[in-house]
Amino acid sequence: MAKLKLINKRARIPLSLLVGRYFLYVLLGALLAASVPAGVLTWQLRTGYVLPANYGEVHLEEIAAALQAQDSFNPDAIPAAYRFAVFDSQGKLITGDMEGSQAEVAHRISEGENQESLLGPDGATYFYSIAMSGGNKCVLGYELLPQWADKSLRDSLLNPQHLMLWTIIICLTLTVVLTALRAGHVLKRKMGSLLLAADAVGKQDFDSPLSSSNVIEINEVLQAMEEMRRSLQRSLQARQELERQSREQVAALAHDLKTPLTVARGNAELLMEDALEGKLGQTQAESVKAIHAAALSMDDFVISIVEATRGTSQELDFQQVDLAVFAENLVAAARRLALAREINLQVRGKPEAQRAWEFYLENGGAQPLWDQAALERATLNLVNNACDHTSKGAVTMEFSFDAGEKSFSISVSDDGPGFSPEALQHGTERFYRESVSAYSNSSGSHFGLGLSIAADIAAAHGGALKLSNMASESGQIFGARAVIALPLS
Repeated sequence: MAKLKLINKRARIPLSLLVGRYFLYVLLGALLAASVPAGVLTWQLRTGYVLPANYGEVHLEEIAAALQAQDSFNPDAIPAAYRFAVFDSQGKLITGDMEGSQAEVAHRISEGENQESLLGPDGATYFYSIAMSGGNKCVLGYELLPQWADKSLRDSLLNPQHLMLWTIIICLTLTVVLTALRAGHVLKRKMGSLLLAADAVGKQDFDSPLSSSNVIEINEVLQAMEEMRRSLQRSLQARQELERQSREQVAALAHDLKTPLTVARGNAELLMEDALEGKLGQTQAESVKAIHAAALSMDDFVISIVEATRGTSQELDFQQVDLAVFAENLVAAARRLALAREINLQVRGKPEAQRAWEFYLENGGAQPLWDQAALERATLNLVNNACDHTSKGAVTMEFSFDAGEKSFSISVSDDGPGFSPEALQHGTERFYRESVSAYSNSSGSHFGLGLSIAADIAAAHGGALKLSNMASESGQIFGARAVIALPLS
């Protein structure tokens, strides 16, 4: 493979500088957000659009004298910095622009004799009572806040100072939001090289060079990902080499099996000729026939193993299968295998599955398209594996048919120590061999093909091979179970 490269052509900056730049943006934005509204308010104060905060207090005596000099009350003489209420000698409101609690306080003040400035109950409004001609009293109210010089603006807009504060708050919020969006966009772009590197690792692309980043910390992560990619490349190469060696080993063993198989098959054929001539008893003849059938089957297995080591698989011959006949033939083959291993094979669920199958056919069900020989080979692999791991010499085969789910399953279980956690995860992988442990009491040699072949055959039929352990309520494992689950379609 081509040497892995990391493109590095740009000057780098620390991540703290990149992030600090946006904090600086926020600071500058905050200064601008505060200075512009404050500057506008200052300009309005200078041009007279807004009255200063102390206007009501400074001009109070002047306004009082002007009102007392009037023959008839003229509200236009009262600047916008004040609100007013005029009461007659009986305390009845004549006119004014005060409302709510301010009007109530003004009424109480008008009934007193104190002509001094009083602070209202809200703590913000000051009141001053002025005696006018005809026994009337005018109560002025003002706040120590800037105020619009135009009464219509005063009544329709916020106080200039409050308006300035709200403007600053909104501008600060917009500054933070816009800066955060910009920072997020830039950081996402800066981290694009990380996403490309992760995608390359995920696709096991070891040839394309990784781009670098001008951010030091991101570049360090890229360097670490490059080292990880190199390590992954070495690991995959080692695994491929191991698989190649395993395939060569299995191919050599399969080739070596051809010679003894040829001898066994030839002698079995000679004995079958003696059986046809009546030179053997019935029991011996049946045994010879079973040996000959097993030799033929083993010959097919050897061919399949050789094909598997070459990376090819035998094409399946899908034909309509009668489940009742299939189950009967499968049980017979499994019994022959168990008998040869001196193992007691128990069969469960076969009558129930057969009745369910017949009911399914009567209600318009169709026979599945399966490769009967391949499924028999897969099941016998499970039976042989169970025979290797049984503790008390008992193996159970169980059939199950679900018409509602349109599925058929074959379960093979033993009473051994069960699968190890590692075997439950990797047991169906080709060439996986479980190490000798408390989970394995088999003394035979295994090459990690039996379960993988069964899994491949099940998958080729649209099904799956499921491995599990049988356990008591207390969690004590008392056996292993392998299930071939097959859909009917």
